[in-house]
Amino acid sequence: MYVMTVVMAILSVIFVFTLPDPLRPKTSIGAMNMLAIAALIITLFVKGKRTVFLEKKRWEAIHYAVTAYAIAVLLSLLFTPTIQDSTPLRLLFSGVIMFWLSQEITPTERYKKLFIHILGGVALCIALLSLLQVAAPGLMNSIAEKYLRGRAAYGITIEFSRGRLLHWGVLVFIFPFFYSSSLLLDWKARVWTLLYVVGGYAAMLGSMIISNFRGAFLVFIGATIAYVLYARHVGYITAKKVYYIAGLFVVALIFGLIIARSVLGYNLLDRFLLRDSYRDVTETLGRITLFDQALTVFQSYPFFGAGYGNYYSVVWPFPHMQYFSIFDQFEPYPVPIAAHNEFYTVLAETGIVGFLSFLLVVCLIGTRLYKLMFMSRLSDIDKLFALTLGTSYGTIATYIWFENMYPQNIVYLLLMGAMATHWIKSKTS
Repeated sequence: MYVMTVVMAILSVIFVFTLPDPLRPKTSIGAMNMLAIAALIITLFVKGKRTVFLEKKRWEAIHYAVTAYAIAVLLSLLFTPTIQDSTPLRLLFSGVIMFWLSQEITPTERYKKLFIHILGGVALCIALLSLLQVAAPGLMNSIAEKYLRGRAAYGITIEFSRGRLLHWGVLVFIFPFFYSSSLLLDWKARVWTLLYVVGGYAAMLGSMIISNFRGAFLVFIGATIAYVLYARHVGYITAKKVYYIAGLFVVALIFGLIIARSVLGYNLLDRFLLRDSYRDVTETLGRITLFDQALTVFQSYPFFGAGYGNYYSVVWPFPHMQYFSIFDQFEPYPVPIAAHNEFYTVLAETGIVGFLSFLLVVCLIGTRLYKLMFMSRLSDIDKLFALTLGTSYGTIATYIWFENMYPQNIVYLLLMGAMATHWIKSKTS
């Protein structure tokens, strides 16, 4: 079950991809669904009636909240005539299954460290892939077109032409795992360790700078400062290491701005100074129109919403916002635009019932992680694990106010809830 949880966590933070023929299932989404079902069957066979979700006495508030949200999603589909896209629904219920089943295991400190290292490695790979887009844009775009699915492939190719580099996963959510992974290592032990640390920190900030996304960059910087302050508070990082990392960041910042300007003709400094008023002001303020569009859908379906996964089928495309297909670079076409706010999207798709239950899930996970971060009776590794999850969760809770999650990210959010609920315990519990 631990291995399945790790694999699900990885698949939930990277872009959806197509598996090479003749492998089945065809995509990473299918793999997530199969893993969830296999994990459920194995758990029921091994533990029988002793599973958490069959023992109501072990339920906490978060269990009721997740159950309520799953029911609200089902109600949204019962009260809508069609399901335009079943993918989000499949991913949600894979996440719900793993939320329960991940609580069936009690990982040792060794396995918690391994989890941190694996997710830290994934974060580093995402950062390096972003930098490769600068070094070899043609190659990376061709890979995206061949192996990435849906909006992911579309975004990689289109955003590059707009002077931005889309990460190949939610680096802004999982970069704290790299930080914690580096703190678990002795930086003086081996040359490879030092290379991992130096290259990793440089790649994290470098890819964030070159991406040219202002909101994600601000979330990254804010979460980094919070992480460092807490790590200093619990004694996981020394002042010397803070100065060392700060030096790396300054160098990465300078080179990142230079590279972005030379390759893309545009960098974050230009964006913050509003050098391109249409892009940096008009398009940003356009979010107000998108919010209004989502609220209009909610007003039409106030109680149970327009149906989970149906958002793009019930909002109108904007004729002046035309994009090129990755398969046809010459024929622009208008497309529906995301709400750029996860709460508004949930409100539109699942109504007030789904919105309140989703908000409860978000609040309960956040409250639990906040308490863990300031709990005194934790082992050293649990303090670091709580810091990692807490910082990661903080980025999610901030980011989704002005951007949408990808559908697979709901699995990651629910896994964090499971880990916060069962993986970290005080020494007296």
